[in-house]
Amino acid sequence: MGEKLVNNNFFFLRYTIQLSLISNGVQLLDIPHHLIKIIKYFFHRRAQRKEEVPKPYLDDFAFDLGYHQSYSIVIFTMGIIFCGTMPLISVFAMLYFTLKYYIDKYNLTFVYNREFEGGGVIKKQVLPYMLFSIYLF
Repeated sequence: MGEKLVNNNFFFLRYTIQLSLISNGVQLLDIPHHLIKIIKYFFHRRAQRKEEVPKPYLDDFAFDLGYHQSYSIVIFTMGIIFCGTMPLISVFAMLYFTLKYYIDKYNLTFVYNREFEGGGVIKKQVLPYMLFSIYLF
């Protein structure tokens, strides 16, 4: 059982290292956005080829806040679960969240569309449920 636990810990250690470097690097270079933008630009140019006054290409990419937030919660949970049996995981989890902070700060400042902002309306609906769940625990 101990050997199986150590093998699982090494797997999650390698996974956390890959997340810290590769996942944050892909987000920092904005590779998926650039690929989608190139493909959309190609189809836009092709559709505007016959127009007398072609419309300029408008990039409508938005930072997917929900996906990145849930992804970060999964990484945080894995770091908390396995840091007790292999403390080195917590070091790389800290590196991941340090890099992720600066990348998400940039994305939320410059890439996130303001049209998705609720203006705090949802806070009035969520606050009673949060207080109720805190009271239960």
